[in-house]
Parts: sequence; structure tokens; C-alpha cells
Amino acid sequence: MGGPGTTQALAAADAAAATLGDFEHWHHRRTDDAVDDGTLLLLSSKQPLSLSEPSSSSNNIIINNNNNNNNNNNNHQNNNPNNDRTTTTTRETFIVQLKDPPLVIALPLTLEDDDDEDEQEEEEEEDIDNYEGITNHHQTTRRRKKRRRRTARHEQRRRQLLHQQRQLLRRQLEQQHVDILAQYAPDATLVHSYTYTVNGFAARLTSQQAQVLASLPHVTAVDPDVIVTTKTTSQKTTRQTNQNNQPQQQQQQHDSHSHHRRATEYTPDYLGLTQPGQLWSQGYVGEDVVIAIIDTGIYPEHPSFADVPTPLWGNSGPAMAYGPPPPQFVGTGCALDLSLPPMDGDNDQDGSSSSSSSSWNCTNKILAAKCYVTGFSSVVDPTLPCGGNGNGLDPTFSLLSARDEDGHGSHVASIAAGNYGVEAVITTTVHPTTEVVVVGTLSGMAPRARLSIYKVCWIDSVTSQRAQCSNADIAKAIDDAVADGVHVINASMLLSYGIGITGLALLNALRAGVVASAVGGNQDSLVSSTGGGDNHQVQQQADQVNAAWHPWSALVGAILDDRTYAPHLAIAQPASLHGLYGAVPAECQACDANHVQAIFERVLVPARPLTACQPVAGNSRLQTRLRQRYLRGRIALVQSGGCDFTDKFNHVAAAGAVAILVYRDPKDDDDDPTPYIMVAPNTTIPGFMIDYETGHRLYQTYHDLERNASDASSTMSLSSSPESILVSFRLQGGEFVAPFSSHGPNQVFPNLIAPDVVAPGGDIWAAATPYTGGPYNLGGGQGQLFARLSGTSMASPHVAGVLALLKQAHPDWSPSALVSSLMTTARREGIYQAWGGGLATPFDIGSGLIQPNAALDPGVVFNITYEEYLAFVCGTSLPSISLIPCDELASQGYSFDLGDFNYPSIALSTLEGSKTFVRTVTNVAADTAERPLVFTAQVTAPLVPDGGGVTIVVNPTELVLAYGESATFEVTIQSTAQAKFNEWVFGSITWTGQQVPLPPSSSRRTTQVQTSTSKMNITTGQLRSPKKQTTKPTAETRKERRTRQLMARPITTKPAETEADDLAEKTYTVYIPIAVKPIALQVPSIASSHVSDGGVSYQVSPFYNGNLKTTVHGPAEASMIPGTVPQGESVFLGGIFPAGMLYARVALYDAFTANGGQQGKDDLNLRLYIQETPTSEYEEYAASTGPTSNEMVEYYTTTHVEEEGGGGGGGVPHDLAVLVRIDGVTLESGNSTTFTLFLWRLYMNDDPGWMEMDDGSPGRSVQAFVPQAINITWTGLESSSAPYFGAVTYTTDDVDGSLGMTLVEIVP
Repeated sequence: MGGPGTTQALAAADAAAATLGDFEHWHHRRTDDAVDDGTLLLLSSKQPLSLSEPSSSSNNIIINNNNNNNNNNNNHQNNNPNNDRTTTTTRETFIVQLKDPPLVIALPLTLEDDDDEDEQEEEEEEDIDNYEGITNHHQTTRRRKKRRRRTARHEQRRRQLLHQQRQLLRRQLEQQHVDILAQYAPDATLVHSYTYTVNGFAARLTSQQAQVLASLPHVTAVDPDVIVTTKTTSQKTTRQTNQNNQPQQQQQQHDSHSHHRRATEYTPDYLGLTQPGQLWSQGYVGEDVVIAIIDTGIYPEHPSFADVPTPLWGNSGPAMAYGPPPPQFVGTGCALDLSLPPMDGDNDQDGSSSSSSSSWNCTNKILAAKCYVTGFSSVVDPTLPCGGNGNGLDPTFSLLSARDEDGHGSHVASIAAGNYGVEAVITTTVHPTTEVVVVGTLSGMAPRARLSIYKVCWIDSVTSQRAQCSNADIAKAIDDAVADGVHVINASMLLSYGIGITGLALLNALRAGVVASAVGGNQDSLVSSTGGGDNHQVQQQADQVNAAWHPWSALVGAILDDRTYAPHLAIAQPASLHGLYGAVPAECQACDANHVQAIFERVLVPARPLTACQPVAGNSRLQTRLRQRYLRGRIALVQSGGCDFTDKFNHVAAAGAVAILVYRDPKDDDDDPTPYIMVAPNTTIPGFMIDYETGHRLYQTYHDLERNASDASSTMSLSSSPESILVSFRLQGGEFVAPFSSHGPNQVFPNLIAPDVVAPGGDIWAAATPYTGGPYNLGGGQGQLFARLSGTSMASPHVAGVLALLKQAHPDWSPSALVSSLMTTARREGIYQAWGGGLATPFDIGSGLIQPNAALDPGVVFNITYEEYLAFVCGTSLPSISLIPCDELASQGYSFDLGDFNYPSIALSTLEGSKTFVRTVTNVAADTAERPLVFTAQVTAPLVPDGGGVTIVVNPTELVLAYGESATFEVTIQSTAQAKFNEWVFGSITWTGQQVPLPPSSSRRTTQVQTSTSKMNITTGQLRSPKKQTTKPTAETRKERRTRQLMARPITTKPAETEADDLAEKTYTVYIPIAVKPIALQVPSIASSHVSDGGVSYQVSPFYNGNLKTTVHGPAEASMIPGTVPQGESVFLGGIFPAGMLYARVALYDAFTANGGQQGKDDLNLRLYIQETPTSEYEEYAASTGPTSNEMVEYYTTTHVEEEGGGGGGGVPHDLAVLVRIDGVTLESGNSTTFTLFLWRLYMNDDPGWMEMDDGSPGRSVQAFVPQAINITWTGLESSSAPYFGAVTYTTDDVDGSLGMTLVEIVP
């Protein structure tokens, strides 16, 4: 790979070449004659990148041989061409996907046998039983026992045969992978074989070998391995005197009672699982449901995972031991028997603890434990427990096993499925004494669910970062988990961008009925820092949602539960500053709500010195007394930096201040003005931080008031003085979206609301690992068994655990139905934004906070079949997964329109006047065959600041559904002339249903119900006509029979005469959030005509009343740059996009290669890189990777201007250095081919030249929904071998920003 100076050298070379100013003069960078001499970089292999997976690792090489129709992809992604400079001798891990389907698709989900004959035989025997049972009870009983034993043996044989068949086919696929490598890369090393959810393999390859594999017809993609990370924000286990290394979460209280309430015993109670009549008491505790935890491993000795009897009904009932693994779970392996690391400083020479066992067998709680370390290994060895030597791990603290040295995996596992009744005890130090504190009693959401552990995240020795996870390893873990027979997967890490290998694995996991819960992300939220000066955490509103999200996993955001509060700084006077301002509370002894509420409106004065790093004093004794008097009983304004916060707090407190308000000095930390969480132990007053701008205004206002006051002392002493600054802290109680929780809109799939739901994720006490772990251990490295963590990593396992409860209750529901039940029944009332205090929007909470009891019986579900998920991918703007047969799906009638995707939410990023969405619901409510559900729709239209603006119409407004029936309804959303254009607005539809007597069939027909007495198929998510249901008894022991009887025993009993009344009063509420962004003008993206036509006409549709301004740009002739590229290598051309440029297009054509006119003989790829500033790295802006040499990429400046906050239409604000990369994928000659690169550029201030509006008028009046004709004419254009391109842009005085652009193509 290139050395450390590679990036700078490349940038310098391109900047020098760019001064020539045009592509004709751009230098050619050939890979066979360039040298790494500080000016040019040696590039001896092809290095194409993919839009699908930007890498955080050093190697970003991605090769896509995508033969679908979606070849040109112009999404702006963060891929750096300078970080992937590998030579043919450098070996990296690549993931190779093959065209043939994986086993989960190719195999039948069950063995074909004589099921029908078995059912008929059982029915006949049941008829005999029913007859003989009256006269010969004992004979009937014996026959039933015999049949039960026979059925049990039959089921066991069936499972064994199915497992053997799958294992045989897995070995066959694995051998195919070995054979492919032996033929095309004989010296490569096989890392992983993917057989079950993905057909492919990971291997150590050179770039040249990756090229060869990518060119094979049965290979669909070759992607490099990338590194992702888990999503935890903050942690703490103890309150120590020195807490500089213990970053804290924002909303934290310190008394032991608050700790008790925040243990994970509280979240089951908070979510409604623990009380009589709720899920646990009904026996839904995750019994025999297996949850896969893909994370940092597990600490198996932890009491949360002990194989001991636990209450049968969660928190009540007899204590029952765990039975054997569920029959469908066939996973093996228990990589927990390696030497343990140091604990509590008690080390042996070999690094193991003398107090701990060195071996461990899996149990009936932890069924299996596997580890995958190939992403951090130089040697791949399948005989090693984790498949590699792990030499890329931190050698001091890493455990080469499935044991958890980090703490994250244990924490997540205990939230999802930890045993009930585990007393959490920690040792805490409050100077000068040490005491043992009982934090509370812990429990997982599904306390009797089983766990299967897949460790993929490690401590990276290169980056010195914890919880680093290889995509190749994650994909293998998913592949193994589904093959092992798990029911639920929890992935608390950021998955690969877009769909990627892990997204594909989870998509195909649907075929096996596996449902997944994934994190929404904590992007740029709470960043720990322990550098000199203040100990702090950066507090910012979180970034957009996890870019890896896809709709076949439940995406989970985090909320702070109802024991938290959000502070605001209220400024009463002066009038110029009056209002509420966001404030971040400190982590200190007096920062709880009681202390803060005791501080009423007080005068604010600056401390002297302003940083308060020394005691408040003056140059004389009198001045010292005066300055201290100024602070007495008041709130001190202090600037950050210079010393620890404890010193600041104590210095102003000693002078008499009752509270401290710190404003951030941007020079304190990389010019960042945002407030953060201050950590101030051993202090006596509360404190808050505000942003730099607010604090500086307060400071300047104070000095202005002081200068204007006749007596400066009165400013300090009279709180009612108009010259005083009066402030207070207002506390808003309720539930809040966690500040770190990522929010929408979804950047990959903008037409889907994200996150899906939210769950508790702030200050969650759960299991930890006692291993020292140095600076990496989330438990603080103090031998603690429990830790308090925050993040969407903590929210996701709450949902995974609840999904396990629902899976137990509804084993035949599809994954989409399970997630739908959580979404449609979620609660959104009373949830606020922690950063602003306003009500949370669907982009903050999705459908809302999960309500497990309501999800148990949601009334209806939005079911999505596997094929409908595939059609969804075909309809996106992302590169289609090559495995997806989009053409075949289209021929079968599947819609690629995202409006038809049957998701339980509605979103549209470009509402062009009107859009109709189609949704289908299926009745899953029990006992409604004769008493159907009648649903009535209620619409909440989106609101904008001045009200109104968008209308929503539902048709029909009433649905009547019996059990198993489905109904389709339409939702039409239309913007009005009063809409706030280019802004997201939110609304909702709420279906309210009740059970009523069966209405006449004639009235039911008016509901447009598509009915069928159907039952859900767990394996496909489809609805099927049910067979006659028969009970297949299984052989059971006396103990198992006793357990079954106990589980079936009801907790409460209702009088029989009231059941009908209760049934009639049953009400269901189905909530569908809506997010749309209206646009003001619908314009065609391109208008084409021939030179000889002399013009082109098209229409635009305005959705507002006002004026429309049009501006003509161009047309531009093509600049043509010839070149040559060898097979398997790349050519770079460098230049600039000048300031004021509006649009650029770069293209290659089959007709202009060495095999001109013979389409598809040569396959070239085209990529465009942008360098935003002279000091930044090049990032991939667009790519075109089709199977021929017809490739095109475009650059639009409207996106860039909007990102920079421009008003639209200014063009490129400054010169941009760019690189164009041509890759020789496969060439007919096998050696090289010539090419011609075509370049067109349009500018904001172009002289229209040959092109103009027909009426000569750039402006006109328009009315909403009245189409406008646009007529463009040209003269004087000469015949050319390439098209001309011009453009028309649109603006108005009535809407901010650009309204769009139409490209005008003039064909020779």
C-alpha cells in the first residue's frame, strides 16, 4: 500500500495539473509507468470502489460485476481513492458473492414426506379415541401414549434428516468455494465460506486476483472487508474521587434509589411486562426461543446467564430449570474454554487469573458460543477456536475466545435475555471510604429465552479502539446463526453501508423466519475526552440514522425513560435575551432534580477570573470581598477550559454562588462551540453548560449593563433591577429522545421513516465483565460485574427481547408481522426532544415507544413477503443486489413503486403534488371468525408552521375483517398551494377497530376487502390456505408434563358470563406515521431532441401560486480526451471544476473503444472523485459500473449549494479538484483498450449562445396545479459526433432555493 505521504502527494500532483483548467490538458496517470516519487503514485492494479460500502479501514477496494439494469449510480458517498492503493503483492480480505442462491433459498424449509397420510391416520385414530373413550378410557390412553411416542420419534427422524441434508449441501457449497479459489487464485487463503444466507466466500486475495474473480460470469460481486463498530455512548460503574476516565451520560442521578430504579428490572416494568395480566404472567417469557447476540462475546459465569431454575412466569411462579435446547436449534461449539485474562490485578505470569477456571462448557442457558477473528488475523487457521491467530488484536487485554473482555456483549445479552432476580452489587468509592452498593435487581426482557453467542468485535491494536468488528466476520456469524436455528438476532453495531453483505444475509434470514433487531446509531453524539483541562463529553444532536438500515430489520432508536428531566436555561431579563435556551446538566452530586428545582430566579454574574480556575479574589482584600459578595446567592457565569470542573465548581461555591453556568470556549476543543457534559465529583452546587454563542452574549450583555449602570454594585445586589440578568433553570418532566440517538431522514432509503421504534437506552444497568480490559473495558476495569451504559446498543436488545416474547406467543408469524405489531401499537404521546424540548417527530421515534402488551394482540399486521422485499430493493436508487431477479419479479407482477411497499409507515422525500400509497392489512386477532373487526380511519394531516399545507385522504375509511382476512386501502397525500415546500412535515393515520357481530355480506363488499381464510407462513411471510389443524402429541417425561401444565395454568380467571361482553368491548388502535416533503415544481430531469429539430418542448407543473423564473444555460460541446487502459488496471485524469460551474457530465461509450461499435466487448468502469478543500482527501462522488463501456456520471451543484446553506443556483462556490478514474474490468483483447472520455460542463452565468426560450421572457405567473409549457429553441449548432448539453434552471420569489433543473440533450 502507499506510504503515509501518498494522499498528500496525490493531492499536490492533481492540484498542479488542475491549473491547466480543462480535461484536454489533464494528465494521464498510467498504472504501468508511474512511480511513487512524491509526485505520482505507483498503481499496478485496478482499484474500483463501490457505492455500497464505504470503508473505515485502510483498504476500500470494492469491485462490482453487477449485471442488473441499474448501472449508473450517482449517489455521493464517502469513498477515498487514496486509501486503497494496493499492489498485486498485497493481500487483503475480499468477500466474493456467487450467483447461485444460498441454501436458505434453494432448500425446502421442510422435508417432503407423507404428512397428509400421517394426518389422515391420526384423524382416524382420534375418531376411534373419541368413540372408545366413552367405554374404554384406559385403552384409549394407552393408544394416545403410543401415538405420542411414535410421533416424537418421527419428528426427531425428520429433523435429523433435514439437518443431515443441509449439512451435506453446505459441505458441497464449501467445496465449490475451495475449487473456485484453486482454479483462479491458487495461492489465496480461504477465510470464510458462506452457504446458508449468502452463497460466497471471504478470502485473502491480491487486487489482481480480485479482478479475475470479479470477471467470472458466476460471480456477482467482490467486496473488500470493512470494519464497523458497536454503538454505545457512555459508561460508568462507580463514583470515584478521580473520574477523569469515566465519561458520564447526560441524565444521571446519584442517590442509590435512582440507581435502583434504573436497573433493568425497571425497564420490564416500564414497558409493561411484569404486572398480573401482562406478558410475563401469561407465560410469555421467551421460553424455548433462542436469541443470537452478535457482539463482543459473553462472560459466561455471570449470574444473569446461570443455568439455574428461574421463575416460570418471569417474576412469579415456581422456579423451573431450563430444559434441553429447543429441537430446532442445532448449533454446536463452545469457545469459552481458554485461559482467562488478569482480574483485579491478581495475575499469573501467563496472564491468567489464579482465581478463575480456565474451562467452561455451554449450558441450557448459553446454548453455543462462537468467535470470529479473521478480520484481525494475519494467519487464518480453522483449527483455532476463532479461526485466526488474532495478531491484529491488542495483546494485553484481548481474549482469543468467545469470552467478553469488553463488556458490551454481556451487557446487551443480559438486557435481551438475562435471568430474572439477579441482584446487582457494585463497589463504589466516595472519598475517603469504599462501600458496597446494591444497584437493584436485574432482568432481561425475555428472562427465560436462550442465548447463542457470536463474538465478532474485538480490541484493535492498530487503532487502539474497542469493539471493532469485521464485516466478513459479521456475515459469517449471521450465516451460522441462521443455520444454527436461532429465532431472533440482535446486532448492536453499525452494519455495512446500504445493503451490503450483512444486509443481504439478514434479508435471506427472513426465509428461515428469523427476525432481527438493529441499532439506529449514535452518530457524533457523546464523544468522550480525557485530555488536559476539563473532563467532558461532547453533547450534540445526533446525526442521521444508521446508513446501514434496511426495512427487513427492526431499526431501534433510544429514549430516556420517565425518570429523567430536560433542563433549560430561562432568561427573564433583559428583554433582548428573554427566552428558553438549551442547557446540559453536569455530572455532579447536586445536579439532581431536587437541587435544581430549589434554585429560583437568580441574578447571573460572571466569575472573576472568568475561568474560575483560581479562588475568586482580587488585587486587594477589599476587592476580594467585593467580588465574593457579587457571587453570594447568585449564579456564576464561567468560561470552560484551564482546569477541572471540580475546581471551577468549588471556587465559585466558596464565594457563595448557588449554581454555576459554564459556557464553552471554542478554543478549548478544536473550535467546537457545542455544550457537553461536565464531570464534577466532590462538589456541592449544581452546574450546567450552554453553548458558546449564548454564553458570550450573556457575558457581553453583563458588561454593557455594568457600563451603563450608575452604580455597578446595584447590578449585583438587586435581583429586581432592570439592569440585572435574571435567569433560572426550568425542568420539563417526561420521556425524552436520547440526545445521542440518531434521527431521520434515512439517508439510504429516504422514502422510509427511520428509526422504526424506540426503546429505553439511557443509563441502563446490566451485566458486565470483570476482566480488567484496561482502558477498553466498559465496566471501568475494576472487576465489577455490572455496568451502566447508554446508547442505541442498549435500546436494540430491549426490542430483541420483546420480539422473543412475541415469537413465543406467535411462532407462525412472519418477521415482518412481528415488527409490524411493535410499530402499529407503539406509543408516541408524551415523548419530547431532549435537545429542544419540543414533541418528538417520527424522525426521532419512528412509530414510537414499544408497547409489548399491545403488540401481543395488535388486531392487524402489515405482512411483507420475501419477494416483496426483493421488489423493494429493485425499486431503490441504490445498486441492486446482483442476486435479485428484478426482471423475473416484474414479469410476475411485483411492483417496484415504493408507494406500494407494504410498510407500516409512509414517507416520501419528494411529494410532487400528489401521491397514492397502497397498504394491505391482515387480521390476526384471535376469536374474530364470527365477530370480525371493524376499523375506522382517522387522519391527522401534516402541520407546518402556519398550519395546513398537505391533505391526506384514505379510501376506504372503513374495513371489516374476520380472522385471517386481508384488506387493501389507499392513502392519497396532496400538497396545497399553502404548503411549506422543501420541508419535511409529519402526520398520521390511526385505524380504530372493535369487534362487532358479523355484518351482512352486502355491506362488507363496500369495504373493498380482499379476503381469504389464510394463515401466515413463517418461512416466507406469505399467507397460505390452512390445512386441517391436527395436534401432534410428543413424548414427554413426567417433569416436562408438569412444566407444561404449570405454563398452561392461567394466572387470573374471568367469570364465563362476562367474556362475551369483554370481547365486544375490545378496541384496537393501529397507528401509521407519515412524513413527506412537498416540492414546489415538478420538472423533467431531461428533455431530448435532435439538432435538426431546432428546439424541444416540455411541461412543468407548479404546486404554488406566484411567479416562475427560468434561466437557460449552454449548450456546451463535448471535450473529448483519448486514452488507453490495460485490463485489470486503472487510469486517472485530474482537473478542476471551476467556481460557478452548474453541472458536469463525464461519459464513456462502447463505440469509442478499441472494439468500437461492438457493444459489450469491452467492460470499462467510470468513477468521479471530488476534493472539497485543498487539505481534504478525495472522496468518491459518483460511479458507473455497468457490464459494458457505456458509462456516465454526473455532478450537480444544487446538492453542494444546499449542503453549504446556499440559496440555490450559485454554482460551485470555489474551485474543486477532481479525479476521473477509468477501470479496465474485462477487455476482449485481454491486454488493453483505447477509450475516449467525454466531458460537458455548464455554468451559472453561461451565455445562452445558440439556445433560448421561445418567448424570450425568463419570468411568468403560475397557478398551482396548472401545467406550464416550456419551449426551447436553438440555431447554429453544427453536426458533431457527440451530443450537446444545455440546461434550464427554475426559481421563484415565493419559495426559497432552487426549484430544480432540466437537462437539455441535443442529439446529432
